[in-house]
Amino acid sequence: MSGEKVGGGPESAPKVEAQENREQLDKMAEKLKANAEKEASKERGGEKKSARETAEKEAISGKETAPGGSEKKSKKAPVHRSHKQMTYKATMRRVEGKLPGYQRTFSKVINNDTVDKVSNITSKTVARPSGLLGGGVIAFLALLIVTLYASRYGWEVSGSEFIVFVILGWAAGLLIEGVLKLIRR
Repeated sequence: MSGEKVGGGPESAPKVEAQENREQLDKMAEKLKANAEKEASKERGGEKKSARETAEKEAISGKETAPGGSEKKSKKAPVHRSHKQMTYKATMRRVEGKLPGYQRTFSKVINNDTVDKVSNITSKTVARPSGLLGGGVIAFLALLIVTLYASRYGWEVSGSEFIVFVILGWAAGLLIEGVLKLIRR
């Protein structure tokens, strides 16, 4: 209103009326918006209620789906070894296709059938935890004792002692594991 004339001339009256009209229109718009929101929430509540009623009418009860009910059980077809192999190969191709070149090559080597079979056999025989633990512990202790005696009495140590002690410890670990299994039975 800084641009109005102080004397209340003919130009100031329309500006004041226009501003009052805008304020009244803004108030009416706010009231209409509030009323529209109330109506929308009432309608949503009604829609929820009708949807709930429809769902209750069309729902299948637990008795109808329970075993021995009106619906038959679907039988699952047996899964054959060939199906498993085909699925495995398809999965491996898909996964290896996403790998970079060097990882793809490494994956093909590691997941080769012969490497897998050798790995399974060695995990059941050679690489037994008891054998590895026995080999490590006995090799450490025996090499410590041999080294102490050799330095005390001036003997020379060739280096093959470690390999011999690991093999002896591995055999001892497997033997101890076998004895413990027999005792537990």
